Amino acid sequence: MKLTVLGNNGTYPKVNGACSAYLISEGTYNLLIDVGNGSLAKLQNVCDLSSINTIIPQEWAVLFTIASSESFLQPCQPPGSFV
Repeated sequence: MKLTVLGNNGTYPKVNGACSAYLISEGTYNLLIDVGNGSLAKLQNVCDLSSINTIIPQEWAVLFTIASSESFLQPCQPPGSFV
């Protein structure tokens, strides 16, 4: 089994970056989790889009990841404020 981190940026992708997205591969099976902004461009560097068997959307990915208060509070903060 192989885990590929396609992106790890926060609420918006940085230059040449991508928001969170993860590809889990086992043989010919590919599972794509949490498809964030910019991640499809990164995915195409790793595999063909037609080879993706299952996609778990961002809304469901919370079930599989441990979220920190920083992740939840960041989008709600006014610009320039800190947690």
